[in-house]
Amino acid sequence: MRKVKVIVEPADCGFSAYMADSGLDYSCIGEGTTIEETVEDFKRSYEGMKDYFKETKRPFEEVEFDFRFPSRQISLRQI
Repeated sequence: MRKVKVIVEPADCGFSAYMADSGLDYSCIGEGTTIEETVEDFKRSYEGMKDYFKETKRPFEEVEFDFRFPSRQISLRQI
């Protein structure tokens, strides 16, 4: 399974998360007032995208995410 970097960084609303250039047919984003909310929102976005591809009978490449926090110099690895 391919691993995709997800960048989590401070934003006006708190934090935002987005997929680094992955070459996939889709992209996901997330936002929240905390890092935890942002990661959960991103995961919901991913699940929503997976559902949409299934409903439209399009092939969906599942990936693993490597959450990165450049401003904190840490990495959180989750699926």
